[in-house]
Amino acid sequence: MKFRISSILIKNNIILEEDKEIYDYGLFVLFFNSFCLISMFFLSYFCQQIKFTIIFLLFYLPNRLIIGGYHCNSPKTCYIVFNSIFLIILLCNKMDLFTSLSVYIISILIYIIYLMTIYNHNSKYKKIVLVISIIFIIITRLNSSLRPSFVASILLNSCLYFISKYLK
Repeated sequence: MKFRISSILIKNNIILEEDKEIYDYGLFVLFFNSFCLISMFFLSYFCQQIKFTIIFLLFYLPNRLIIGGYHCNSPKTCYIVFNSIFLIILLCNKMDLFTSLSVYIISILIYIIYLMTIYNHNSKYKKIVLVISIIFIIITRLNSSLRPSFVASILLNSCLYFISKYLK
């Protein structure tokens, strides 16, 4: 499918032939990430946690996109690992493991360590991440119903970041 789309774009003089591989890769990433999101919402629907998932993604995606984190060796492994981790997160949320104030405070401390680590690296996006983080902390402090999603996103982002730094 992706090859057909880029071939049509070339045929209609929208992209150049030499850019085909770049567009093929971009289309693959777009379709793969869309498939992962659909799977997440499928899991969250069956666990009756759509709202949690939406809020989780609002907290999780900005940091993941800017900072990055661990990447599996293949898309298949990535899909299996991420959906398994997400299912565990949904189950933990179902058991109210992310709701206590102590878990919130511990996750903030982990997040501060995470931010200090990325701030010490030469990241051109560190100020953006810092501003987003402060906004997230203020929002979750004002609205405690958002804390479970925030805590889950902090823990997942921090773990993936540290795994990527220390397993390579």
